[in-house]
Amino acid sequence: MALLGLLLVGGCGFVATESKLVGIWQVDLPVPQKIVYVFQKDHTYTMSLGGKTGAMQGTWKLDGNLLTIDDGVIRGLRNNKRAAPVPGLGTQRNNIARLTDSSMSWRSQTFGPGLKLKRLKSLPASQSPQ
Repeated sequence: MALLGLLLVGGCGFVATESKLVGIWQVDLPVPQKIVYVFQKDHTYTMSLGGKTGAMQGTWKLDGNLLTIDDGVIRGLRNNKRAAPVPGLGTQRNNIARLTDSSMSWRSQTFGPGLKLKRLKSLPASQSPQ
């Protein structure tokens, strides 16, 4: 019976944690393309494209290894005013295949298999999950 319990626990595999997710992540893309996500402790996020001043903003939720990103709206690239929601960006469901202190990879319908990100830096301890 104890062996069965060990096999079940050992077979569960990797589970993502909020404490590792919170921070600043850059998608691994060829230069000069640049996408940066900032995941905050309060379950909000921003995503900036190519270093532009505009950003997509919304909320995120982690359920096991499923990262759901919701309510994406684009802030204007020139005037920083909130724009209408962009079709297809309202909800993204990403299966986190790997999450370490320095790297993360996703599988999703939006990005397909193998989207890789690298941590740029962690958020201050006051903004990180306990």
